[in-house]
Amino acid sequence: MCLQLAAEAPEEVDAIAAALVAHIDQASTSDRELLGALMLLVSREGGVSGARRLGQLDDPRALEPLVHAGETREVEVAVAAAEALVAYPESIEPLSRWVRDERLAVEVRQAAARSLGALDSDAAADALLIALRTRGMPSPLRSTLLETVESAYPGRQDELAGQVTRDGAAWLAAGGAFGLGYTMSMAGAFGRAELAGFGAVSGGVAGGTLGWVAGRAWPIEASDAAFITVTGATATAHGSILGASFGGKVPWWTGLGAGAVGYTTAAALQSAHKGTILDSFEAGGFSTATAVALAGTAALADRRTRWGWGDEGVRTPLLVGGLGGLSGLAVGHALAPAVKLQRSDAALLGLASSYGLAAGLLLPGPQGVLPWMGLGYGSLVGYGLAGLFEIPADHVFGAASGAVVGGTVGLGIGMIAGPSDVQEPVLLTSSALLGSAVGLGVGGILSRNNEDVIDKGDVLFTGLVSGWATWQSVGWYTVARPNMSNRRTDGVFVLGPAVATGVAGALSPFYDVPISYSFTGISMGLWGGYLGGSVAELSGGGNVLPYALLGSNIGVAAGIVGALPPIHASPLVIGIANAGGVLGGSVFALGAAFIDDRTRPILAASLIGAGVGFGTGVIAGAVIHRHGGTREVAGLGGLRLPGRWTLMPAAFTDEEENLHLGARISVIEW
Repeated sequence: MCLQLAAEAPEEVDAIAAALVAHIDQASTSDRELLGALMLLVSREGGVSGARRLGQLDDPRALEPLVHAGETREVEVAVAAAEALVAYPESIEPLSRWVRDERLAVEVRQAAARSLGALDSDAAADALLIALRTRGMPSPLRSTLLETVESAYPGRQDELAGQVTRDGAAWLAAGGAFGLGYTMSMAGAFGRAELAGFGAVSGGVAGGTLGWVAGRAWPIEASDAAFITVTGATATAHGSILGASFGGKVPWWTGLGAGAVGYTTAAALQSAHKGTILDSFEAGGFSTATAVALAGTAALADRRTRWGWGDEGVRTPLLVGGLGGLSGLAVGHALAPAVKLQRSDAALLGLASSYGLAAGLLLPGPQGVLPWMGLGYGSLVGYGLAGLFEIPADHVFGAASGAVVGGTVGLGIGMIAGPSDVQEPVLLTSSALLGSAVGLGVGGILSRNNEDVIDKGDVLFTGLVSGWATWQSVGWYTVARPNMSNRRTDGVFVLGPAVATGVAGALSPFYDVPISYSFTGISMGLWGGYLGGSVAELSGGGNVLPYALLGSNIGVAAGIVGALPPIHASPLVIGIANAGGVLGGSVFALGAAFIDDRTRPILAASLIGAGVGFGTGVIAGAVIHRHGGTREVAGLGGLRLPGRWTLMPAAFTDEEENLHLGARISVIEW
């Protein structure tokens, strides 16, 4: 009661605590032990110890707090609560529920299964068997359930036959098709007539059929069947690569031997395998990345030191790659169950792999080797980081953005620092690689230290700044190029948008620009560019691009000033004004086109119409905003016409068979 009162009235916690101490002093020995254990259970550090003490008391009053702790506390305390419930026969119901509860951690569900085994009752055995029949049971939990039934209830083992949560027949069919297809293809290749393709097809059909029949006759878990299939197929592939280093028909034999070892070893170890389907593919990917990385390293070294056996020699990269792939397969299977990949880990893997590939492309050296080598090592580094750290997706996104911006900044600096008339690719690639490395680190640090998660508003604002800076850079570069064009000036135009993007990305989380204001600013910039270019065209100023660029900057500045206090223009008003300006400019331009086909009168009419439409939109938007904003707009309702009408898009042809697109309005009923 005291604990409940403390939760309901935290401001009186001192008085309640004093009353609790007084009650403990006056209580019986059993009550004092119970209260002491409860106090430990609800404490931050002593939760595990409190759960164990409650289990040792054998007091029925401890059952409910233990159940509550198992469902609400952190994993360690919940596991201790599940283990403590073994002292209470009444706990079969909550323990049975926990084993099937997907919201609980697998460790808690495993502890509940072991406690059901220790309770030694028919009801507990029934609960374990029912859980085994539940579809989608995680592989580690399923293994615990099987082990518990086999050890605690040996008389019920017959009921385990044929029970699987996810049928693995399809995976066995795939493994059989690949294995027998490879074998028959090899037999066809060794004959006098080249029948490798025929053997592969016939063997694949036969192997797939045999695997499917075997999976239906002797049910197997999908995770176990995937373990066998992926291991055998990956081992076959890497064995073939290893044999290819010797040439001739050796790859067929080494692939067959490695595949046979892979299939048989996986089949023998399936009961000990604790991984999921995803873990098997993780192991295959790890082995492939290892093979690519080591083969690239060997190819790089082989250019300096020629290794050879016999007359023709051995292809060192293939030999090292095949051995590395087979070794990586074993290591991958050992690591994969311990590495729990999340959605953010996929982003981390993509970033590390992409950065490794980019580094391989930028580094000076043989381009046939370095990119693949960088991709392999990048994938391995990303997988290792995913296993060691939990890096949120927005941190990965920040690091990736920093790498792109830093690489562009480095490229621009390299262009400026180098000679203006000499191509130096090594300098450019080195500066870009160094810049991307620095940007990767800075982006990751800024994202990690930022308390606000990177959201759509931050991404949109940074993207609009990047696009606007790029438009300005390309535009002014086009204007200035005829008079001043060399490597250094080109570097300045490359550097400008990158710096603007980097600054905007670094600062965007700290001032959190709403999406509507980002669109407001960019729309005013577009109006400024339109006005500047139009005025230049009407005045006959020649090249209109500089005026459009200057006008767009003035427009963006006006949009920023309008969004800030004291003006604080409403995005709703600006949006309606934009729509009115576009509509007015279009209508006036089309009307002028019926009267005069010259460009200037049409452009002048467009300017006048845009001004009239924009001003009208400002007035209408202000009225709507003053009378309730978007909620009032939504309540105005649509245009109501009498009768039944339909409006459909349509295509028409005129007398000269020219195609025109338009619309057809049909009045069905008036």
